[in-house]
Amino acid sequence: MDWGKGSSETECFVYDGGAMGILSRLSKALEANLNSLVEKAEDPAKVLEQAIADMKAGREEARTAIIDAKTELKLAEKRRDVALKEAADLEQKAMKALEIGDEKLARKLLEMKLAADQKADAEGTTADSHGETVAQLQNADRELET
Repeated sequence: MDWGKGSSETECFVYDGGAMGILSRLSKALEANLNSLVEKAEDPAKVLEQAIADMKAGREEARTAIIDAKTELKLAEKRRDVALKEAADLEQKAMKALEIGDEKLARKLLEMKLAADQKADAEGTTADSHGETVAQLQNADRELET
């Protein structure tokens, strides 16, 4: 081993023979580790496995979204049907109120019927929108199958 005095103004001791050997070994070890990481990252089987796992997760998400959209569709249809029945009931009550001569009550009942009709229309629009969403999600799910 050749230990010498540093050449700069501050005193510094340098090992002349081994520094390059250590750096060389360290460099080779790092290179081997990096190559190993690259090989693992580019392993076709692992890439394929990950792609399949991602597709399965995406498919499950799509199926969950379809179920959620169908649920919202059914709820909107039910709210629409309830509003339509309420509107029909209010109309019948308004007609009975007119038969007994209570025009004020008949007007009030017809106003309530109008509100129920508007609610039914809004829920019908919502149901149509959910129906379109369900169709789109089902088409996307079919595409994932192929």
